[in-house]
Amino acid sequence: MKRKGMSKKELKAPDEFQAAMIELWQKYGKYWKHCVIVLIIIIAVPVIISLYSYFKEKKEHDAYNAYNNLLYEFIQKKDPKILENFIAKHKGTKAEIFAKIRVANYYFNKRNFKKSLSYYKELEKNNINEEFKNFAKLCEAQCYLEIGKINDAKSILKELKNDSIVGAESTFYLAVINENSKNIQMAKQFYQEIIDRYKDFIFFKYAEAKVNEL
Repeated sequence: MKRKGMSKKELKAPDEFQAAMIELWQKYGKYWKHCVIVLIIIIAVPVIISLYSYFKEKKEHDAYNAYNNLLYEFIQKKDPKILENFIAKHKGTKAEIFAKIRVANYYFNKRNFKKSLSYYKELEKNNINEEFKNFAKLCEAQCYLEIGKINDAKSILKELKNDSIVGAESTFYLAVINENSKNIQMAKQFYQEIIDRYKDFIFFKYAEAKVNEL
């Protein structure tokens, strides 16, 4: 029955819509599974990313709190096992990197250079920025110098001598190594490089004196 106030076109509209939907189903209905999968992916991906971010932040937060709680105990007892146990439990966190730095420095100061070297190598391989990675490499070179592996140390120092952060110190070590090896010309060359490039370096005056002395 025709409703009062509705035109023939309006009455015909539901039928046309239904026919259009049937036509679409006949044409694309076989792809419904694909549509469902795509829809699930569209919904699931943001949810998964949000959950990942939440648990990653929680992991970092828990690790940082645990590290702060253990740090005082480590300083008091001077027992590297305290932080080494922490490192084993909190791999992949920023706090793990802080703990490794502490342990590496501890062993270096105790003159256990092989143990210290192993930690600096681990730090170098970590997902850290280039500036920090080069600092870890410099510490590696210092360990090699202490255990008598001069060529290994020189190889690293030559790689670092143009770095904006550790370049001056690396050049200084190269100068000292060559001076101790009686390679005076090369030593003077490295001391001169410090004078020319690193005027704010702590051993700048020392380098000037050495250039005149050698």
